[in-house]
Amino acid sequence: MKVAASLPPATVVLVSPAAVVLVLMLGSSLMLNVFFLAALWDYEGRLQQLCDIIADLQQENLALKRSVEILEHQLVTARLPLAEEPPLGEWIYIAGVYFEHTEYGRIPKGEMLRVYARFIPGTGRVLITTTPKIGIDLQASAEVAYAVAQRVSGVNASNLDVIITVAANRTIEVIDGPSAGVAMAVLLYAELAGVPLKKEVVATGTVLPDGTVGEAGGIIEKAIAAAELGASTLLVPEGQSQVLTYVKEVRRIGPITVIRYEPTVVDVEEYLYEFGYEIDVVEISDIYDAIALMTD
Repeated sequence: MKVAASLPPATVVLVSPAAVVLVLMLGSSLMLNVFFLAALWDYEGRLQQLCDIIADLQQENLALKRSVEILEHQLVTARLPLAEEPPLGEWIYIAGVYFEHTEYGRIPKGEMLRVYARFIPGTGRVLITTTPKIGIDLQASAEVAYAVAQRVSGVNASNLDVIITVAANRTIEVIDGPSAGVAMAVLLYAELAGVPLKKEVVATGTVLPDGTVGEAGGIIEKAIAAAELGASTLLVPEGQSQVLTYVKEVRRIGPITVIRYEPTVVDVEEYLYEFGYEIDVVEISDIYDAIALMTD
């Protein structure tokens, strides 16, 4: 008798249509969740980029706002009814500092500029213009100088605008603009009081609202520029006739030459004399000292 071979039990799974629909819905839901999660991550990344862009735009907006404020002063000046060759008014020298780019790096240099001032009917404004383009910011120091000049001269110029023109022989980027304050205050005082100026005397230093003279930078560079121009005297803030500079020291050790630059406090007048420059360096403490030495 033949025995039938044993077969493994067969399992039959019956899936109802509702179950199929449910599985499809769960799968679709999972895919949508993954899609929305990826989209959320992308959205957060884009949102962070937008926040960074907004922050950068805010910084640019502040810079542009400052530029517009400066240009507004220049535009007001440009709209004034000037002749083809307008009289620029009385003038005085100021000493500025700029950086010259060389193969050894940026080296500070002195530059002599002329500052002109003339008055027109107005409301007490200070209008700044430069010729040619000079990267120098005089607005704040010029406004202080105008207020000081009125107080010292005893003249109320609230019904006048002053046009200040800074003139140079070339286009340069001058730094240390605030230290022109003393010279501008003396210039404006001389015009208001009707006294002549001594053009051979140059001053550097900020002027404060109470008339005291504040510190200036680049004393040696300015003294050299003034001496080369032929000035007899450079007025500097109190305590700055001696400054810290780097003095070249050369030592020879056998066949080797060693050059060092040592930080040293020097007397500006004596230091310049060693290089062939002759100019008196005189300290001043306030605007009255400057007026006494710069006017007749």
